[in-house]
Amino acid sequence: MIIIFVTFFVTFVFFPFYQRFLIRFGSLRFNFQKQIIPVSFGGFIFLIESIIIYLFQLNENRYIWISLLIITLIGTYDDLFGDTKVKGLRGHIKAFFHGKITSGFLKAAIGGLIALFLAIYIGDSNLVKVTNFLLILFMINTINLFDLRPGRALKVFLFYFFVKHI
Repeated sequence: MIIIFVTFFVTFVFFPFYQRFLIRFGSLRFNFQKQIIPVSFGGFIFLIESIIIYLFQLNENRYIWISLLIITLIGTYDDLFGDTKVKGLRGHIKAFFHGKITSGFLKAAIGGLIALFLAIYIGDSNLVKVTNFLLILFMINTINLFDLRPGRALKVFLFYFFVKHI
């Protein structure tokens, strides 16, 4: 239960600073209400994950942390520089077969490779490896789907994090 309190505390302490950081460096977009808002909070999720992992020594394995970092970096790149005209997995795959590598395609491909690597690394039997691969892949996709509106991905991440630790 302490981990939930600490996560809330760290989130509320660092969130305003991270939001000002995004605004200062111009990571802004129009939302559906035509208001300019900061975007790309993946780095914030990574910051919170890293602090909690460190404080509670939840993970002695640096490969999982490095995997989180890579996913965060490719997601941030997609948020800041991605082509907003191509949408959905099918759209990114279609663009790939037409000779265009989109940031969304890179995010899906790298996410899939990381899910495969982690599933093989942490699984002990083939069934567990396949199950872990699908769970990791679907969680990456779930967070990505909720990221259509700023702040939703963070809320979904925190919800899953709390459910896991209750």
